[in-house]
Amino acid sequence: MNASTFNIYNASAGSGKTFTLVKDYLKIVLTSKEFLPHRHILAITFTNKAVDEMKTRVIEALMTFAAPSILTKSDALFEQVVKELDRSPKEIHHKSNQLLSKILHNYAAFDISTIDKFTQKLIRTFAFDLKLPMNFEVELDTDFLLKKAVSRLLSKAGKNKELTKVLVEFAIEKADDDKSWNIALDLAKTAKLLTRESDAPYLEELSQCTLQDFGTLKSTLIKEIRETELQIVALSTQILELISASGIEFSDFTRGSLPKHFKALRSKKFDLSFTAQWQQSIETTPRCTPKKPPLVLPPLLIGYAPNL
Repeated sequence: MNASTFNIYNASAGSGKTFTLVKDYLKIVLTSKEFLPHRHILAITFTNKAVDEMKTRVIEALMTFAAPSILTKSDALFEQVVKELDRSPKEIHHKSNQLLSKILHNYAAFDISTIDKFTQKLIRTFAFDLKLPMNFEVELDTDFLLKKAVSRLLSKAGKNKELTKVLVEFAIEKADDDKSWNIALDLAKTAKLLTRESDAPYLEELSQCTLQDFGTLKSTLIKEIRETELQIVALSTQILELISASGIEFSDFTRGSLPKHFKALRSKKFDLSFTAQWQQSIETTPRCTPKKPPLVLPPLLIGYAPNL
């Protein structure tokens, strides 16, 4: 069985990873029997900065190896390459001189690239098989892409009967809520979920659903929302009545914040904020004057945001 040539280097920043990678690259090209060995190596990194650094380090190392002085002075990288390849210093020096000349005269073939560039080159090579236009371009502006996707979706309105019905109903619902009927912004905002890796599993599951499935889900959610709203109004009314029945004035509460909160809920104003200080430190007993009997409220702070 042949030994594996797959090596993994796991090291922290500043520990010499680049030094090791440059050394391994040099060992490959210096022992290759190809006329242009650098054309037969796939070297990939993450950023353009890393590409520039790797190329610079390789060329500088070869220039050092090719200099006559390398045979008389000490160089850590040269000594390690000589030792690990088990070759004589003169042989490595001579081969480095030849290799440096070949790389400089065929620099375009000295290909150390980023993963993105390699992937794009690979896709372009097989564009016909992938049914892509040969002159395709890569767009990195996510917002621009999402806007184009939304525009393409909206362009189907009037052509796809089922989709048209959903889009029109959405626009009417926004208008009924005194919001802009333009649904493009809402769709673009929702589309951003497609770019978040954390949402990928849920989107994958939803991708199996049809428009009819979403219609059924919508009806179920609307029913549950209305039932929950009725419960909130009823509980808020009970709490306000309990406060009054206990002989406590709303003004006994700090700035009357807690009663105002439940009065808003009783009036079906569900879009409330939960950032106030009193909401963060609410207790089961209100802050009222000691002369009045304490009021025990349910350990509950009701709030609801029905905007789905």
